[in-house]
Amino acid sequence: MRTLYKYTPSRDEMVLAALEHRHGRYLSLLFRDLPEEGGVALDTLLDRVANWMKTEATHGCLFHSAVAAAPNNAKLRHLLERHKADVGQRAAEAVGLPACVVEITVIMEGLTQSWALLGEQALVSAKRLGGLLR
Repeated sequence: MRTLYKYTPSRDEMVLAALEHRHGRYLSLLFRDLPEEGGVALDTLLDRVANWMKTEATHGCLFHSAVAAAPNNAKLRHLLERHKADVGQRAAEAVGLPACVVEITVIMEGLTQSWALLGEQALVSAKRLGGLLR
């Protein structure tokens, strides 16, 4: 515990450090070795988001949960916003639709937020929406 508190002197700093680490893991998982073709890349991204939800975040997005637990924490709010912006921007560029950052963010967030209720149905719908976007 002493070593942990040496690097993260408070609970809030521990949460921030854990979420920063998670952000890096998530980006690595989503964007590593994506196919070049835009439609295939988008479907692959959505498959990877669904797999993440299935294996890592079965109760929803930890970034949103952290902000909900500490709504007045500006650092957490900023990290949530940066995380979502990074994912959306990188996804839009990776699938060849750089002008559609908001639309791709909405599709990916819709999948993330509805996964706990709809599971695979959410993935099917997200892919359908992605197809319309293309």
